[in-house]
Amino acid sequence: MVVVTPLTSGQSGVVVDFGTGQEIPLTPVSPTTYAAGPQSLYGIWDWDMSNWNLLSHMALAAVAEPFPLTQTPKWVQASNLATQTVSVVTPTGSSTSYETDTNNPVCWYGMTGITGCTSYNQFGWTISLPNTTTSGTTTNYEQVIYNPSVWQGVFQINTTIPSGSTIFSCTIELPSGYTMLINPTTGGGYTSSPFLDGSGNPITVGGVAVSGVQTGGTGTITNISAGGNNFWLTDTSNGTQTSGAEQAEGASTGHRVTWSQLR
Repeated sequence: MVVVTPLTSGQSGVVVDFGTGQEIPLTPVSPTTYAAGPQSLYGIWDWDMSNWNLLSHMALAAVAEPFPLTQTPKWVQASNLATQTVSVVTPTGSSTSYETDTNNPVCWYGMTGITGCTSYNQFGWTISLPNTTTSGTTTNYEQVIYNPSVWQGVFQINTTIPSGSTIFSCTIELPSGYTMLINPTTGGGYTSSPFLDGSGNPITVGGVAVSGVQTGGTGTITNISAGGNNFWLTDTSNGTQTSGAEQAEGASTGHRVTWSQLR
């Protein structure tokens, strides 16, 4: 998902938001398998916009080559990314779990004046997806296997938590997962949650704005408007649909693009 979004006051940039993961469907002799190891969400700043700015009427945030030819490796590393932390909360008496998200600043490389920053060496953000299940001795990790979307400044994505079932299980459990609505620029949660309750109020748990709801959502989240209200809508792993009210958070725009896999 490529998003044009404000990086600092008065300066917009291109941020590429995506998640990692893989699902390989079951066969007659093997179960559905997923990417091994912890998976993450990322937002990476495309800083190489100098040539674009020479040709376009809309200038975007750009810097000169930040990685010297002597640097090894010559790419963005985890140390160059702001880290957001997602926590899972299940309120007492509730059958639904929620996620909250930190809102740490991204100290964009080459910029100044960002609240909470003392040095400026970051090119984006990352979130380690926290949930796991166990199949026998195998740990299955929460991951992203569906395309995200952006609506009115909100990065929308369904995560998948693989089922703990195996081909030998007598009872088949469906995959679960979270519908997440977060800031595409920082990966952080919003002060006022995009998720609204039935009365139109932002949803909180323990006084903290909610950034994710356990829905078992599948596919890409879509948005509809009805009666002057806005809603997110998604299919789920049990074949039904679920939806909820959503409030806009900003004016970021984005769309999915085609890319090539390097082998």
